[in-house]
Amino acid sequence: MDICKTHENASKCSVNTMECFMVLSTQTQKISIATLCGLFGTLCIFENSLVLYLIFSSPGTRKKPSYLFISSLALADILASIIFVCSFVNFHVFNETDVSKEMFLLQLGGVNTSFSASLSSLLLTALDRYISISRPSEYKLLMTRKRAWIALGVLWVTCATIASLPLLGWNCCTLDSTCSELFPFVDDNYVSSWICFIMVLVGCIVYAYTHVLWRAHQHVAYMEKHQVQVGKQNTRMRMDVMLAKTLVMVLTVLVLCWSPVLVLMIYSIFARLSNHLRKVFAFCSTLCLLNSMVNPIIYALRSKELYSSLRMLCSRFRRQLKASEESPEAESTHKSSMIETVCEDVHATLHKSSTFSRKTCKESKVGQGPESSGAAETPPTRMKDAAGPHVRVLEPGPGPALAARGERGLWGQPHGLPPGPFNGVDAEAQTAGRNAQAATAGQSRAGRGGRREERGRQPRYQADRSLEPAAPGPRWRRLAVASVAMAAGALTSRGKMAAGGLLCLAAALGPVLAAPRYRPDWASLDARPLPAWFDQAKVGVFVHWGVFSVPAWGSEWFWWHWQGEHRPDYQRFVQRRYPPDTTYADFAPHFTAHDFQPRKWAQLFQQAGARYVVLTTKHHEGFTNWGSPVSWNWNSVDTGPHRDLVGELGQALRESNIRYGLYHSLLEWFNPLYLADKESGFKTQNFVLKKTMPELYDLVLKYKPDLIWSDGDWEAPESYWNSTSFLAWLYNDSPVKDTVVVNDRWCNNCSCHHGGYYNCADKYKPGTLPTHKWEMCSSIDKLSWGYRSNMNIAELMDEASIIEELVQTVSFGGNYLLNVGPTKEGVIVPIFQERLLALGTWLDTNGEAIYESKPWRVQMENSTDTVWYTSKGPVVYAIFLIWPRDNVLKLSSPIPSPATQVTMLGFAGTLKWQKSPGKGLLITLPYMLPSPLPPQSGWTVKLEGVK
Repeated sequence: MDICKTHENASKCSVNTMECFMVLSTQTQKISIATLCGLFGTLCIFENSLVLYLIFSSPGTRKKPSYLFISSLALADILASIIFVCSFVNFHVFNETDVSKEMFLLQLGGVNTSFSASLSSLLLTALDRYISISRPSEYKLLMTRKRAWIALGVLWVTCATIASLPLLGWNCCTLDSTCSELFPFVDDNYVSSWICFIMVLVGCIVYAYTHVLWRAHQHVAYMEKHQVQVGKQNTRMRMDVMLAKTLVMVLTVLVLCWSPVLVLMIYSIFARLSNHLRKVFAFCSTLCLLNSMVNPIIYALRSKELYSSLRMLCSRFRRQLKASEESPEAESTHKSSMIETVCEDVHATLHKSSTFSRKTCKESKVGQGPESSGAAETPPTRMKDAAGPHVRVLEPGPGPALAARGERGLWGQPHGLPPGPFNGVDAEAQTAGRNAQAATAGQSRAGRGGRREERGRQPRYQADRSLEPAAPGPRWRRLAVASVAMAAGALTSRGKMAAGGLLCLAAALGPVLAAPRYRPDWASLDARPLPAWFDQAKVGVFVHWGVFSVPAWGSEWFWWHWQGEHRPDYQRFVQRRYPPDTTYADFAPHFTAHDFQPRKWAQLFQQAGARYVVLTTKHHEGFTNWGSPVSWNWNSVDTGPHRDLVGELGQALRESNIRYGLYHSLLEWFNPLYLADKESGFKTQNFVLKKTMPELYDLVLKYKPDLIWSDGDWEAPESYWNSTSFLAWLYNDSPVKDTVVVNDRWCNNCSCHHGGYYNCADKYKPGTLPTHKWEMCSSIDKLSWGYRSNMNIAELMDEASIIEELVQTVSFGGNYLLNVGPTKEGVIVPIFQERLLALGTWLDTNGEAIYESKPWRVQMENSTDTVWYTSKGPVVYAIFLIWPRDNVLKLSSPIPSPATQVTMLGFAGTLKWQKSPGKGLLITLPYMLPSPLPPQSGWTVKLEGVK
């Protein structure tokens, strides 16, 4: 091995040079390396492939930036396993020396690329967690899917470029420089640079995760210190403890696996390595493979969503195995049970019209007997068999008073509200049967022992949460199965039985075919057409009002900034303005609403041109502006105003023919139930079942809103919030099912993907014409949504800015929701009133181009952003924001015709126009007298007969 000692001659670049790096001298060492590589590599490929499948098989996870980073990590680990194992085993175990220098450097570049990309993906994941902890309110805006893909593209290109440098010429053969002690043909300076690159990545990962761990420690310490104040609702929001534990393991494994390799590589730069140390380096290199194997276990699979997807995958696999072993007799029995269920549900409807229909329903099951007869006689509140294997029937609720309010029981389903679909049962037919029973309540209830109110105690079905609910198939397919079964019964039975079966089927089909039924899944809910009134309305007013209006400083996130983040400026403000030991709950009595006059508000909003108004019923602080039955002593009826603010404003708005929307936050920063659910990794749902959902059902049943503006969704998935179940009830059976509109903030991955219309983000501007209906919410106060006493005129939107935002939004097909924040007394301050009235004055003249308009084929002029287009049928409106100096408006997009007519909204008569020398037309505007005062912002030209 003399060649191993000759590093300064030409032989260092020969193929035989690689032999001195093949340091495994015994068969035992080679078998050990081969075993480790085979074991770690196989497990790594399997685990990371499973992670990739779980991520991309779910529409929810594959669209989230967090899971895109995890998928990049998994892909890099798979590539690292394949390339590293093949090249490492061939080199050290089989001692292949017939590989050219270029091929060896290519293999080494592949290994470097994959391991560098793995660490870089882990860094992006760490930065994602860092941003979500440090800036939670801006996380959605900062971490978008587009930015995630760009970051991943830059990551992979950078890693591949750095790893390819030796192949491109940065090697000791080309440069005639000192070769590395660990890698053939590789320059020592390149090794040093690559080590620095890896050290920077590892350092950033450690810093980001250490910051998150430090925040977690702060939360735990704060909770232990302030446990006695939980009852006053001023405990600090808890960090997800599972996340903290996960990060500890990530850091531990990362440091343990990479430290030996990096230490030996650094040592090789400054000293000569013995063969023993080279052997140690060869074995330590497999630790990087171990890190890639452990990553999906300690990180990805500890994610609640991926863990749930894995459980669903296993459950689905088990059900398929079980289904393949089922006998034809069992399948026949299952179908006949479903037919019996349909008949049982509709027997109350047929009670008055036919006495034999109930008997026929009993007989329609294949294989008649005492058991089927008894099942038919069982009241619906005891139908345990009809619920299927994965559904259990709870006992009726506590009483008619609670049921009449539509409140929830222990499971959280409002009494009298239908459950979602479940396995083995036609949920739509059952719902139709229950509605029919309600219509014939008098005789049926008397026969079952006792009267109940209209929304009395109904059976409540609770699905097994460990199983994925089976989505019902197409309605025509299920009904076809029922029809075939009925026809078979008719052919083999007497005429009376056939007639009764068909009557049962007709009774079940009638309510089902009357209106579509929506399943509690996004595929079905997203298919619901948006009620037409919302797109026609275009303009709305947002009202942020709550206990945060009492300190009236900073923003409506006052409580969080003060006692959640402990920001010094907020703490100084409280210390200077309020007595020591002041809590946030002490502000509530000062939220008086003494000067709140809902009819005055409605008049103002009407003059502002608003077609709908959205009021905060509950912000993240948890205080409700109505007498919520599950927000004891933390609502506007029990404390503060002692008034039902939601109800009073709703009545005034409807008297003014203005649509009424209700803002509602899903989460509450410091609610102990929510903190406990969050600590469990959102595996428990006590807060949702006892607080969030009861309030949503109560709002709908009590105030019948036209719009529900949901918020506070970003921390937990849909499986925690039960959003789809609520929306299915809202669309199917609520009193506002035909008119209600909802936004897209229903879970941490819903924004801009699921829901009625899209908000996407606060003050969202798409830039291009979206394919889905959307809304831009903006605020007159640029720095806050709630009222604050420390605002100044420079921080407020002026009339021109408001009109510009409105015009741009409507041109792109959106609605414009402009926010104001009243004072604690219920006063909308004059500066806000002035802005609203200015908007209303502009709409009085130009509203024809706004209300009920549609986007045109061109949204704005390509040469300028001061001309925007809307349309109504063949009529096109050109809204220009700056008056041309020569009184000639140049439009290049419209194509005129001989029948073209041009008018200007607010001016009598037609305007002269001529074809432009290039394309479009030139419009001569009315002469405007010079004025020292600035003119209004925005004018509209109405174009008829253009293309």
